[in-house]
Amino acid sequence: MTNKPKRRKPGVLLPNTNQKASPAEEYVRNLDGEFYLLSEVAEIVGVTKNTLRRLVTNKEKRVKAPSYTGALGGMNIYIFSRADIEEIKEYYHSRYENFAGPEAKLPPGRPKARKV
Repeated sequence: MTNKPKRRKPGVLLPNTNQKASPAEEYVRNLDGEFYLLSEVAEIVGVTKNTLRRLVTNKEKRVKAPSYTGALGGMNIYIFSRADIEEIKEYYHSRYENFAGPEAKLPPGRPKARKV
């Protein structure tokens, strides 16, 4: 008789036992200097990863970030420096009123163009 794992109730998350870094994280960590992944920058700034990805891939180039891009397999890796993070924070502070980032207890303010 084989030992079957216990069934979990729907909605119960499985514990993450993966202790190995992703290939993208290993790539960035092996670079000389202090660099960050897109997911880390999104958390630091206080926006979602998709919002940040739209900002940096926008054709209008509202910000100069990221400083570097890399390719790993068929995946693009956006590599951000400390200066990039400050530029992105400055962009969101100028674009949204009351934007305080992740330390804020309230959600980011409305865009200035939509002020009532």
